[in-house]
Amino acid sequence: MTKNFVNQIDQLLKISKRILLVEHDPIRRSEIFNFLKQQKHEIFVAKDGMSASEKINVDTYDLFIIDKNLPYNDAMTLYRSIKNKRLNTPVIFITDKKEECEVAMIEYNNFKENFISTLKSIIENTLQAKSQDDDSNKETYTIGAFTLDPKFRLLRYKDNAPVKLTPKETKLLKLLIKFNNKLVDKNTLQQKVWYNDENISFGSMNVYISRLRKLLKKDKNVNITNVYKVGFKISG
Repeated sequence: MTKNFVNQIDQLLKISKRILLVEHDPIRRSEIFNFLKQQKHEIFVAKDGMSASEKINVDTYDLFIIDKNLPYNDAMTLYRSIKNKRLNTPVIFITDKKEECEVAMIEYNNFKENFISTLKSIIENTLQAKSQDDDSNKETYTIGAFTLDPKFRLLRYKDNAPVKLTPKETKLLKLLIKFNNKLVDKNTLQQKVWYNDENISFGSMNVYISRLRKLLKKDKNVNITNVYKVGFKISG
């Protein structure tokens, strides 16, 4: 599985709490259900397209995981139904064939060794990242001689008067400081700062980075570097 593919699934899992699993095979359905349940996802199951459609009509979900090999071509019928309802819910197809599809596709030769192990690795990384996010009670962050107060959006250099930041600048700087000396990729920035706005470009992000660089230049040891079209890293 490619790194880009793993990143796609990683992002979906990070933002998906309620998952509808549509799987015809009872053993495979049980394996996926039990595994994701252990990871604190809220899992709902259906064994065919008809029962899945009934659930979709009465409830909402963050992610669909669909067996590509449902009987009677139910998978594609279900997918068209999802698109016709104009649902923006992402879809992961599970398949044993190497096919191209407009949605994320999980390919496996051996189910447990590929799909489950990949999800396990991704979810472990997700939980680790989440533990770093669970610091909402933390009042201030420091980088070099600067102190950031995210609650009031204030950036202070030593004992100087603080500078008021915009909400986006605050979220961006806070995220960079939390991952001090580590690259924060564009996908993470889109999710954490721009709430999955796919229209935000790397150039637009760089506008905010340029503003932060100007504010941080008082401390020559604090620097924000960028890897073009990949992400940014702060050090100090």
